[in-house]
Parts: sequence; structure tokens; C-alpha cells
Amino acid sequence: MAIGSLLEGEAQNGLSGKDEDGNPTGEDRIPLDYLESLFGSEVGPALDKIKAERAKKQAGEESDLMDTLISKNFLDLFSPADDPDDVIIEFQNSRVADHSAIEAIDNLAEKYIKAGKKLHLRHLSPECKVLLTKAGDLV
Repeated sequence: MAIGSLLEGEAQNGLSGKDEDGNPTGEDRIPLDYLESLFGSEVGPALDKIKAERAKKQAGEESDLMDTLISKNFLDLFSPADDPDDVIIEFQNSRVADHSAIEAIDNLAEKYIKAGKKLHLRHLSPECKVLLTKAGDLV
């Protein structure tokens, strides 16, 4: 389930369900005990953090977490001109899944090279390394 579908509830009570007319019911869309059975006991604190960050964003404050969660374009997360000389992208819990991802990484690498900076891809899975190596100069 995508995180975006979890964040469609009301701001005040977080993940509330809705009735047939789209009005909030006050009930959780996905019961906390079910989420905990899937993901462990840290789900509650994680959801509390998301709710707090969402409230900050709705109040007009900055939230790096929410900006990252709702980013529609991977490349928008980076600014080679403003970033440090060495930038690390952490892939430990991610994967490069298709050609568009390879192309995005390649475009990003080119921007950092043009800016005289280095881009490091850390903790790529063996499958992702093979995929990127095979892609080579095809992108």
C-alpha cells in the first residue's frame, strides 16, 4: 500500500475513514493493531511523526519528511548547484526498478558532473548494480 493512500485522512485525527459521501467518520481507515501486526510496534510512533509533520506542513511550516514523501519527481529532491561537493543517495531500502529510474539517475549524475561534484550511490542491491551496469551508456 502506498504511503499516499494512508495520508488522505483528515488532518486533525490523521488516518480517518470516510462515509459514502466522503465525510470523515473518525474511525481509522486501517486499524492500528492490523498495521502493527504487519510492521511491528513502531508503527504507532511512526504514524504520530507523520501526523505531526503533516500538521506542520498544513500550518505553512517546512517539513523535509513530507516533502520527501510527496515528491512527485525524484530529480526535484536534488539541487547540484546548492548541494555539497559529495552527495550520497542511500538505496538500502530502495531499488532501481525500471528504465525511467535508470534514466533519472543518469540525468542526475550528469548534472553533478557538470557542477564539478560527485554523486555516490550507496547500498545498491546486487540486482540494481547489474541493472545499472548493463544500462551503461544506453541512457
